[in-house]
Amino acid sequence: MSPALPRTSFNSSSLVRALSNLTRSGMAAADVVDATDSKQTLAERLSPWLAWTDAIALSAVLEGGSALMLSDTPSDGTASVIDEWARVRAELTRAITADPVFATDHAGSAASFAPYRHRYVTHQRAMEARIGRLRAKVRAALAGHSPKLRRLAALDAVLEHALSARERQLLSTVPKWLEKHFERLRHGQQELDGKDMQGVLLAELETRLQPVEGMIDALGNEAQS
Repeated sequence: MSPALPRTSFNSSSLVRALSNLTRSGMAAADVVDATDSKQTLAERLSPWLAWTDAIALSAVLEGGSALMLSDTPSDGTASVIDEWARVRAELTRAITADPVFATDHAGSAASFAPYRHRYVTHQRAMEARIGRLRAKVRAALAGHSPKLRRLAALDAVLEHALSARERQLLSTVPKWLEKHFERLRHGQQELDGKDMQGVLLAELETRLQPVEGMIDALGNEAQS
């Protein structure tokens, strides 16, 4: 059986739910969700996102070419990468929840969205950098185990390479939508709740971590078997 594929869209994710919860219509996430037909197969949903070179690399991995696309990142032990995953997740979470810019009293008196946009994008960059390094380390740890896990690592590497630009473009729309939400609240003489923005950031963190957590689960299952 082929290894489970990492996520390919944000549909029904906690990020979409967090954005949708900010409006009664539930259409807040329209700019973020990848509009796909739920009846489409995974291959059909992936095809618009893949260049022909990516499709070839993906096909090679699925046919057993697990040596493709793996970097030279040194391999840490299973316990080490699991500890690092927990540490990175905790530190990124703490950075978001402790950010004073999102304090409710500060947010309610804001006249401009600019400081929130700056902080949101800063957190996005931190997540992308730290999770990217963590993801490479987890792949290296998988590659040092069974052929099945090495194949999963190769598959994740191909998909990260193929989908990262599309993911970055989609996530870049989140602060833009939040700015529209901010202006809508101001027009209605309402105040922005900074906790809402923190909630969206935490949901984005969860979304970004999903591929890593899938590999961590596979690594833990292998270690226990």
